[in-house]
Amino acid sequence: IKSLLVLKVGNRLGLLAHGDNDIRNHAWFNTIDTSKLLKKQISAPWVPLVKDPFDTSHFDRYAPDENHQAGKAPTEEQQKHFVDF
Repeated sequence: IKSLLVLKVGNRLGLLAHGDNDIRNHAWFNTIDTSKLLKKQISAPWVPLVKDPFDTSHFDRYAPDENHQAGKAPTEEQQKHFVDF
């Protein structure tokens, strides 16, 4: 984890000479089959129950940001970013 949180971005794990392979090949991740993960063939270890698309009960509460538009559904353009999510 320390290698992912290095202050200087260029020295972080995943941004070194071998790129994301440095992360994939790290001992901490050796139980994860990354090829299955990338193909979305691994089930999530926990799936939260949600009431609706706007259910935020599993997140900490914060003071609203002045640019935040609470309760407003994402636009079609914004939704395009999540097509395969």
